[in-house]
This record gives sequence, C-alpha cells and structure tokens, in this order.
Amino acid sequence: PATVAIFVSSTQIMCESPPDASGLGLTVEVSTNLGMNWTGAGYMFAYESTAQLDYVAPRQGSVFGGSLLKLTGSGMRNTESLSCRVGTISHIASRWLSSSATSCQVPAHREGPVPLGLHSNEADYDMHDVSFTYTPPPNITSIYPTVGIVRGGTRVTVDGVNFPSSGRAMCKFGSIPVAALSRTANQIVCAAPSMRAGMATMEVSINKQDFTITGTQFQFVVPPTVLSINPKSGSARGGTIIAVNGDHFNTEGDFDEGTNCVFSNFTSDGSSDATYVVSSRLLKCEAPASDLGKSNLELSVNGFDTTIDMQAFRFAQSPEVEGLYPLAGSEQGGGNLVMHGSYLGFVDSADVMCRVGTISGVYASHVSTDEISCLMPAHAPGNVPVEITLNRFDHTFNEAAYHYEPMITTLGPIPTRVLAEGGGEITLSLWPSEDTDMSLVCIVDTFPVPASK
Repeated sequence: PATVAIFVSSTQIMCESPPDASGLGLTVEVSTNLGMNWTGAGYMFAYESTAQLDYVAPRQGSVFGGSLLKLTGSGMRNTESLSCRVGTISHIASRWLSSSATSCQVPAHREGPVPLGLHSNEADYDMHDVSFTYTPPPNITSIYPTVGIVRGGTRVTVDGVNFPSSGRAMCKFGSIPVAALSRTANQIVCAAPSMRAGMATMEVSINKQDFTITGTQFQFVVPPTVLSINPKSGSARGGTIIAVNGDHFNTEGDFDEGTNCVFSNFTSDGSSDATYVVSSRLLKCEAPASDLGKSNLELSVNGFDTTIDMQAFRFAQSPEVEGLYPLAGSEQGGGNLVMHGSYLGFVDSADVMCRVGTISGVYASHVSTDEISCLMPAHAPGNVPVEITLNRFDHTFNEAAYHYEPMITTLGPIPTRVLAEGGGEITLSLWPSEDTDMSLVCIVDTFPVPASK
C-alpha cells in the first residue's frame, strides 16, 4: 500500500510504515508523480515483534541516578538499537542479557514515579505499565550499638532519613550484605553477620543495590568469657564489688563499647552502673540493688549481647549485729567474742570473718543461725569497732565496740601464808592500777573469791 511521504530535503523524505500481518516484510519504493511511476531499488523493510517489558528491579532509586536496572520480559533482540527509555529520556544505553532480559543505568531525574520503555530500533519505542520511582537518597545519622561480637547476631538499629516505606531494605557490613529484620520511615534494624575481629564499614540500601556512602564504622570483637567471680554473694541493697576473672575484656570505651557486667533475673535494668576493667583478664564491677535470690552474672560488650557462662551471684539480706558478749578482754587477745543479730547464717562458714578495728580476716565461725564467734586478735588497749562479713568483702556497719584492756601485772600476795580454815585476808598490788566500779574477783586455785579495792 502507498503512504504519504514527508519532504525533508532534496535527498531525504520520511514515510510512516503501514501495518503488515504477513510477517514477511515489504519492499520500499518511492514515487514522485502520485504513484504513476515507482523506483525499482528493491529495498526490503522488515517487521519485528514488539519487545514486552514485564518487570524491573530495583523498583526505586536515588534522584541522582546511577541505579542499574534489570528489565525482564520477552522479545528482546540483541541489536545495536536496543535501548531504554525512562520517562521522557530516551535512547539510554542498554546491555542485552538474553531474549528476556536487558539492563541499563538510569539517569538523574526529579523525585517521583516515571514510566519505563524499550527502543527496539532507532525510531520506535514502546512504553509499558512498569514504572521506576525516584526518591531522595537515604542517609545514616547514627547506629546502635556500635560494637558486636565476631560470631554475629548483634541487632543493629540504624537511624536515618529518607527511608521509604516500600522497597527491600538491606544493611552491608564490609562486603557482606544482610536483609533488614524490620524497617520504618526513619529506622532500619539488621542482624550483624559473622566477621573477623576489627572495624567494618556499615551502610544501608533501600533497593538491594545502591548503598549509602556514609563510612559509618562498626566494630567486631571477640566475646569475653567469665572463668570465676569473687565474692559469689552480696547484699540485696547493692554495692558489692565483684572481681571477675576471664579473658578478652575490652579496656576501651564506655558502656556502649567496653566490657561490662550484666545481672539477670532481677527488677532493675540489669546493668552494673560501675565496671572497671583492670586488664584483658580482670575486671571489677559493682552489684546493683536487687530482689533476694540468685542472679547470673554475665558480661556484655554493647549492652545487648551477653556471655552464657552462668556465673551465679546470690543477693541476700544484709547481716545486722544487735549485740556482742563479752564487751571487754585482754590486749593479748585469744578470747572468743560472740556477736548476735539477724541474717547471719545464709552462707558457708568459710566465707565468714570478723574485722577488729583495722585488722581484717579475723577467724570466725557460726555458733548458730543468729550468732557468730570471733577469735579476738591482740590489739592495743582501748575501744575498737568490731564488724563481720559473710562474703569476705562486705562488712557490717554498726556501733558495736569491744574494749581492749591493758594486761595487768600482780605483786604479792601479802602475806604468803594463811590459816587452812580460811577467813584470812591477802593483799595484791596491781599494775597498772585503774579506778573501776566493776566487781572484782580473785581466783584462788579454781575458786572465785569476792574482792574489794
């Protein structure tokens, strides 16, 4: 069939091809006299089936462009003229992958959805019911925690801006991408993968392809281990200083980054307010206030991931001393002092000790559940405070005092002989001599005898 030509120049005209159902193609000839005479060049014009576009990935990307689209469908021919069209931007270079897939890199564009199309040749293009959405580029403002363990699994919360509500969010630690566990418009949560110890750059993507370039750092560390703790019990009021022995303790950073104690199974938030790392194998932490009972003491490098070494610590009532007997004794020591009160019998006897003045570690033993006996050491004369501990570290705070009396030297007796039937008086001189209102007794052989000053 003849079609109307459009004159372009003396050497060029434009014609619109008519439909053809034969699929065999048509010869193209030209007439300058309304179809009376035609050229006989015999050029063939071939008809090709239209490429079909069904799906594109990713479905969204930055307004700055650069996303590499993979377009899938059918009828895609491997020709030099095959190209992409994004909105009104045409002839975007593409890479033919197969008869059902091609790829192209999108240019920059204003925000919003745009239709996609394919150019099968230099002149024709077909727009399809498939779109690509341009969005502002996402950006990371902070992550928490910033430290995780090398075996992976740390839940990292990423705060940022321009996280769209749709799309497939991902995090990337170093070169390892991981799918997001959850997401909102300003937050993405991912589980850190297993990586060797050291620093890794952490970025996010909202289309599984284009990642941020913030350079955010995340540190992978070897998890600490707990070998022993001492003491293993303390007051429920808190304040017990616990020595923790183990390995791989991080001496750097604060609670977010360093190694810290974490207590389980009680009413507060579980964290120790004071942890001091002495070395990579020793740290000290202060037990918080807690309910009575046992709690597992574990370690954490970030406040989330904890060890599972199951070191039990017992929170107990604080012992209270209500009285002691006797109230005085010789400066030479050696006597037994019995202290009685409440909550004195909840631990093993090996951990019970007394402190006399500044002398710690004084041997003690349980007399009953409410009485403890202390073997008094030698001490200078005078009043000294006496305290007890049930764990070798925490001592009672009370006003109980024991009076050390100076050793007495006796001169005499005068006379040295008395009648056997008794009744005679003897005199003893004491040094040093002190005024006292206390009852005096002399011991004759093994018999106590009243005395007077």
